[in-house]
Amino acid sequence: MKIFATKKGTIHYYDDLKRHRVATVLSLKKTIVAKNEKINGGILIHYALCSKKPMANKPIAGQYKEIDNFSRIVTSKEKSERKVSEEISPRLIKENDSVVVYAKTKGKGFAGTIKRHGFKRGPKTHGSKNYRRPGSIGDTGPQRVLKGKKMAGHMGFVKKTIKNIRVIKAIEPKNQLWLEGHVPGPKGSLLIIEKKND
Repeated sequence: MKIFATKKGTIHYYDDLKRHRVATVLSLKKTIVAKNEKINGGILIHYALCSKKPMANKPIAGQYKEIDNFSRIVTSKEKSERKVSEEISPRLIKENDSVVVYAKTKGKGFAGTIKRHGFKRGPKTHGSKNYRRPGSIGDTGPQRVLKGKKMAGHMGFVKKTIKNIRVIKAIEPKNQLWLEGHVPGPKGSLLIIEKKND
């Protein structure tokens, strides 16, 4: 079972042994199954993330007339079907459970080879012009740049999967989860949480 949440930020606390710990605070979103769609090798489920005010535009809202006041639609490929209009309960995840988190990292924009891949710079003195340049990108053999070559380009905003994260607290009145350690993504980003061996 997948549960959707938004990242609120990190918090510092001390455990029972007075050791300093860091936790990521997540706000759970009310989720309703909007549609089931059969595709090759599985079922594509459309989840509607509910909100107090309808934030979806009219073309998207018209496709899901059965559901009121949702902010966005998230699709997920799964093995089994879910009942349409079924509400996904966040209470399935409890304290000390191990979960898998799917997130997108922070976008860093266009970055050079030193920032993106940790390349070393060239000498600063003696007239050297190879200060932050990437250097050679291949020999004369294939006469082309091979795929996967480490070069400058877009950095960040990629999908990450973090496994075996322990749930420290599950605060039901506030619909919050505290996860141990740091979780990728900026504040307000959407995260997908899945119970281990679910």
